[in-house]
Amino acid sequence: MTVSQPHIYLTMPQYGRTPDKGAAEAFYSARGQHDGFMVSLGESAGGCTHNNLWCAALNQREKRGLTIFGMIHTDVEVLDPKWLEILFNILRAQNADFVSVVIPQKNLLGLTLTGLLTLDEQVRRDITLDNLPPTATPRAVRRLTMREIYQMPATFTVDDIVDQSREPKPVALVSGLALSLCRLDRPWCEDVQLGCAMKIYRADNGKFVSAFESEDWYFSEHVHRAGGKIVVTREVPAKHHGDMGFPNTEPWGQWDYDRGTNREVIQEEHGGMSMESQSSMSVRVETDQATGEVQACYLRISGRTSTETREFANGSAFADYAFDGALVGIEILGPCPPSVLNEICQAEPDRVQRFVREAVPAKMLN
Repeated sequence: MTVSQPHIYLTMPQYGRTPDKGAAEAFYSARGQHDGFMVSLGESAGGCTHNNLWCAALNQREKRGLTIFGMIHTDVEVLDPKWLEILFNILRAQNADFVSVVIPQKNLLGLTLTGLLTLDEQVRRDITLDNLPPTATPRAVRRLTMREIYQMPATFTVDDIVDQSREPKPVALVSGLALSLCRLDRPWCEDVQLGCAMKIYRADNGKFVSAFESEDWYFSEHVHRAGGKIVVTREVPAKHHGDMGFPNTEPWGQWDYDRGTNREVIQEEHGGMSMESQSSMSVRVETDQATGEVQACYLRISGRTSTETREFANGSAFADYAFDGALVGIEILGPCPPSVLNEICQAEPDRVQRFVREAVPAKMLN
């Protein structure tokens, strides 16, 4: 059995949540794309379940002729129904052993589950001691940001990384299992495993901080050390769902590069990680200085950056949106019907809809 005749063991580890619609559709629709196909659902997330799924694939490898191990996480929405075909073609074209889709982490910084791991043993020994700096993970992984990802080819290896100056040499490219394929017919497949490295340390500000390395990176390192070729791609469009959907379809995020990896740094520098923390609703009204008549108003929904403006009611209203489609603000330049505001806000939470209904001056409605 060769990789040109794939027999795929596709898995979805679960952790007490219903899979997102886009993840479930991608998982179950993929079954019809290849003749030799098996699926398996893990009972929970984490290194243990990932290992159990890997073992199940190894145990059935010979009997079923399995050559490919695939994984999709329940919170990953896949935006292309041919995702499995795309990944398999990349695996074959690159003569690769592990292909991983770029998946953003669930924060507004633009960090991803793809990174560079230092392989320098002295550096690694130093980092696992008590002098672990606040900006390092226990095993020195620097995550790539979405802005860095878009400076490289759509599919890349460690040799394509634009800037490796921040890491001691040598380095390995590590990436998540959240949407990935791996060769299952290599001799080293029986030696790789998942797990995670964790550490508690006192930061410079005197606070104790918990840091960890993803089990995904642990797996990637095993593949690298076994001689496997790792490639990462953004050719499969996807969103990582949390408070909202974090896409891999464009460069975005507050950070150009990884400035620190623990939650303390992120919270202190950016006031939190979720979209809710960026919310700051307010209204600004412009009036005629002579008559006091209301001429325009702007409803600010959040402090996020606007990347798109849409026109409504023949130019009487404009709505600003963030990269992920979330409403940032509404500008009203002339009287418009309430139905227009309802249309703009229909996908927003109740509190936003209530704010818009109550904040717009009566003069701006007709």
